[in-house]
Order: sequence, then structure tokens, then C-alpha cells
Amino acid sequence: MKVALRALDKVEVVDDLHFRFLLNTPDVTLIPNRTTVMIASKSYYDRGGRGEVCEAPMGTGPYKFVRYEMGQYIDLERFEDYWGKKRPFGRHVFTLFPRIRQGLPSFKPER
Repeated sequence: MKVALRALDKVEVVDDLHFRFLLNTPDVTLIPNRTTVMIASKSYYDRGGRGEVCEAPMGTGPYKFVRYEMGQYIDLERFEDYWGKKRPFGRHVFTLFPRIRQGLPSFKPER
């Protein structure tokens, strides 16, 4: 986590919907790497700590977290009460492969 945020000096709250990252050095990887950084409300973090935020993340998107098996998969299901357009898939399972060669056979057509 510290490596992904090494250039981050501080975060300023602009208003109820916006915040600003202030960097101590230019870092073109900050935005692409933001997927590795979890953003959670202070009340959620205070209630459950880092473990709860990482193991049972809470968000506002069209899918909700179901289960994560470290190094194996992430399981998401459609959030029926999502405020936006209903998503076409009821469930997404993202299989994680530590090495690309391990995952390639999964994409070969069955014979």
C-alpha cells in the first residue's frame, strides 16, 4: 500500500463530493494504481478497522462484494438497489492468476 501511495503527501476535502490529492513529487502511476487503494468512510473504518474494510468492502456501485479468496477469485453480485441503470449480469467472478501463463488455458475453446 505504501508503495502505491509513495508520492501522496496529503488529501484535502474540497466539498461533500470531491477531494484533492496533493503529491510531493510527480507520479504518473497514481491514477492507474488507484484500484489497489481502498477508499472507505471514516465511520466504516472506525467501526471495523482495516481488516473489515479489506475483507468486506462497502461501495456505491452496481455490484456488491460477495467473497474474496486471496490469490484465487473475487465474487461480486448485482446490487439490485443500485440507483443507476440495472446491470445485465447478475454475478461476476474474477479469477486471479499470479502468472499470465497459468490463466491462458482458461481462454482456450473447449474441444
